[in-house]
Amino acid sequence: MDTTKLNLNKKTGELSAEDLLGSPILLEWETIDQQSPRLNEKIGALSDILAQIYTQQELLFAKKHPDTAANEYFLKPLAHFFQNDNKNIDWNIVEQEIKNIFTKLFTETDFTKTSTTNDLHIFVVVKDKKTNTALGLIQFLISPEYKEGDIKAAFYGVLPTAYGRGLEKILMSSIFKLVPSTKRIFLHTRLTNEDAIKMYYEWGFTQFDNKMPNWPDFEYLAEKSETLQR
Repeated sequence: MDTTKLNLNKKTGELSAEDLLGSPILLEWETIDQQSPRLNEKIGALSDILAQIYTQQELLFAKKHPDTAANEYFLKPLAHFFQNDNKNIDWNIVEQEIKNIFTKLFTETDFTKTSTTNDLHIFVVVKDKKTNTALGLIQFLISPEYKEGDIKAAFYGVLPTAYGRGLEKILMSSIFKLVPSTKRIFLHTRLTNEDAIKMYYEWGFTQFDNKMPNWPDFEYLAEKSETLQR
């Protein structure tokens, strides 16, 4: 994507808005180059909220599919929990172990080495304006490997305590606020992430692939839907 078309004239910024309840929120954004050490710093700073979001996602999958959980990438280290009678699993312990896995992932991984191309990462964190508390985030990527106008939504989610405020849509819509020339947004999510999948369909996403088992792919085409551009 031609980065001159970005609605970003500096590396950081903020947007003020209101959630569905009329409460004031703040969207703080930052752009980071793939090779910048700031990438690891940013993800590390967001590790707590990221770990909470993805722990709940993986925990839900493990509860619904305990028989196959041991074969899943993030859950393999916990295989011993699922080898015996699934009815006797201590889910509180499993939840803490999953959170430990994600905390380690987000604080110890060198994300600058996860791509050899000159990707541009854009982070948007939504905060309660009164308390300055982070409630959710989205990280999306622009890469020379993608078609012109394509953007990948990567890390994305809202804390359970902030459900029902419409923050998920606000975060996804921020892509068009910051990159008006966006033609297509694509992402994948857990098969058991049913609430998110329902929202994607409501916004105009359609499923287009399922390359990874239990991780269906979805895409939003700007020429076919205007829900997120409003």
